[in-house]
Amino acid sequence: MRKNRSIYWGVFLIALATLIWEILLTRIFSATMYYHFAFMSISLAMLGFGCSGVIVFLFPKFFSREKCSDQLTLYSSVFAITIVTAILVYLQVDREITPSLRSFVDLLMIFSFIFLPYLFSGLTITLALRHETKNITTLYCYDLVGAGLGCVAVIGLLFIYDGISLVLLTAFLSALSSIVFGTNCNSGFLKKFGLVCAVLLLGLFVCNAHMYRFLKIKYVQGKPQTNIVFEEWNPINRVTVEPREYFGRKAMEIGYDSTAYATIHSFDGDRSAASFFNKYPHSFYYQVRKNADVLIIGVGGGQDVLNAYLNGHTSITGIEINPTIAYLNTNVYADFNGNLFSKPEVEIIIDEGRNFVRHTKDTYDIIHLPNVDSGVASSSGAFTFVENTLYTVEAFRDYYHRLKDDGVLWISRWRTPQKTYFLENLRILTGAVLMLEREGIKNPADHIVMLEEKYRPFWRQGYFFMKKTPFTASDISDIDSLRKKMDLDWLVNPMERIDNTLNSYIYSTDREAFLAALPFRTDPNTDDCPFFFNFLKPKHYFWKLPVEFTHNKYPVFIFKSLFVIVLFMVIVTIILPLVFFKRSLPESGPVRFRSGYIVYFCCLGLGFMLVEIPLIQKFILFLGQPLYAIAVILSTLLVFSGIGSLLSGRFATPDVLGRLRSIMITLCVLLLIYMFALSGIFDMFLGTGSAVRFIISILLIAPLGLLMGTAFPLGIRLLERDCVSMVPWMWAVNGACSVMGSIIAWGMSLNFGYNATILVSTCVYGFALLVMLLKRADTDIVAEPS
Repeated sequence: MRKNRSIYWGVFLIALATLIWEILLTRIFSATMYYHFAFMSISLAMLGFGCSGVIVFLFPKFFSREKCSDQLTLYSSVFAITIVTAILVYLQVDREITPSLRSFVDLLMIFSFIFLPYLFSGLTITLALRHETKNITTLYCYDLVGAGLGCVAVIGLLFIYDGISLVLLTAFLSALSSIVFGTNCNSGFLKKFGLVCAVLLLGLFVCNAHMYRFLKIKYVQGKPQTNIVFEEWNPINRVTVEPREYFGRKAMEIGYDSTAYATIHSFDGDRSAASFFNKYPHSFYYQVRKNADVLIIGVGGGQDVLNAYLNGHTSITGIEINPTIAYLNTNVYADFNGNLFSKPEVEIIIDEGRNFVRHTKDTYDIIHLPNVDSGVASSSGAFTFVENTLYTVEAFRDYYHRLKDDGVLWISRWRTPQKTYFLENLRILTGAVLMLEREGIKNPADHIVMLEEKYRPFWRQGYFFMKKTPFTASDISDIDSLRKKMDLDWLVNPMERIDNTLNSYIYSTDREAFLAALPFRTDPNTDDCPFFFNFLKPKHYFWKLPVEFTHNKYPVFIFKSLFVIVLFMVIVTIILPLVFFKRSLPESGPVRFRSGYIVYFCCLGLGFMLVEIPLIQKFILFLGQPLYAIAVILSTLLVFSGIGSLLSGRFATPDVLGRLRSIMITLCVLLLIYMFALSGIFDMFLGTGSAVRFIISILLIAPLGLLMGTAFPLGIRLLERDCVSMVPWMWAVNGACSVMGSIIAWGMSLNFGYNATILVSTCVYGFALLVMLLKRADTDIVAEPS
């Protein structure tokens, strides 16, 4: 019993460390490269688990029960060492990832080193599963609960420590598991080795986190980090500050992860001295409208708050999702910005924009979204292109209902280089027009004005204005007067039809057909498919890209590169070894149902990821943060899957197959219900407090976790009864399919929406059910030595 307990707790610590490492990678990738790499962490984790299962399956003599304790102690120590090695190698990459062969090689090197920790973590857990099959339900419970708690722990830790120091803490936890496994180890050297690793890693963590930062990010997209005067990590972003100069005045540039920036301008409180800001269109509608109640979603460095204040608006409410950004404005650089956020007219609220708009009872004359999101991972750690629920049809509805009768929604978006297609501007327009039509507005063109800058040679800023009531001739006259003064161009004018794509769309008799004919994808975003920056159609991911230039071609290169790398790794580490050693595969057990087990565990791997990823993405809107959604949804799924695994151990052996069939049927039905019901539940509770939304999320996900958590261990119990030597192989199959499942879930959600992905997952679980319906309960059992 004591031996079992040490294995249980060792596996718990390994799972805890693995999930912390996995989520930390999503933060580090987003902070140093591009957000597209974030989902790769899960793929590499599943690949490492799958490869480890193949290795244990193909070399059963090497991984015998007699060697198990020593090997568990060794591999958990090596897991710790490879974590540190991987981050050391990664931090030395001093080149930007670009669409080139050289970058492809860099990616292959990076992912190879990051793959190694997952391989040794997988070997540790696989060996425990292989030699503790009789206690599989309890062991699997410790594994899943440890992983689930790791998801929660990383959120709290990122509020205290930087991401790189936490990598050292993660390695320490792995070395600590080596000490736990070492209580049953026969080798004195391995026991001492694990202890030395743990002490050394703990010392390195304390030193890096509290004394001297010897290990830190050196390059962001290949650019040296040499001028940083402030750096802080939290679950949302890595936030940095660098001194800059704008308009001949001192400024501080805030960096959000790798590709988004905002500016804190110096201000001494003298409005007249700062009046030159009114020369620029960033203050456009603040000059058109007087004495307005203003809501700004996305405070950033406070430039828009400053513009509103300079123009004398009576009430300015700024919403900022990142507490570190708010702290910079209200404390660190309060003197620098003239104590702007202490003015009686100004209030800053830390909240997510959609959630605030949904629960506030106030109405506003101006609601301003000033380039709220760029290509960075929407505050992130998310797995895909930016899930941006600020620009969906449902979001426009929320803004519309928070405007006063003559209020205006003002959105600033970059005017992308396609002079014909106006990608970002057109996508904003399509969503707003659809919303207005749903609100019963017969002539949406009467409610919309769009302008753009002239003076930028390449990138230009576009300005979208939507008024709750139709723009009047007086409104247009005021706008046109200031437009001429600022030298802006008309894009959409309610009083005049202009010859461009935007007007062609507004006045089209068949808008859907019009958008379908364009070479890019600019259809309205919805909460089910909120990928604002995805302007490419599904065919572009599998065939050649459109001829026209777009800054969003780059992610397709990343997608294809990652797909090729993952596929290559799956073939080399899983498929080829199985083919090569085919003759040595054990022939005992139910040979006629071997293919059935392969299909079943393939479906479990695919199905779990096809449920997990879209659920995380759907809950980003509800919980307000990508990383909160990852932590809450993933931890709830894992913890309750662990509880489900533990409960499944109570099922009587003769009844396992029947119980498994019932569980799979219930799971499929529940997924279908969630596909249709979640949006309504979100609408009902989106305006409630954070604690309420967290509790509701847990209550919604818990039943899925319980059901999914029983499917794997019950399948293992059937397999153990029929052919125990196949257990590591099926662990490998499950892991390999999870890798592909993460990529499929990414592509499905991006192009067809979350509900479509969940529907596919339901079909996959339904196919697993069909396999088990075909399995005869009286399959001949051939005893096999374990």
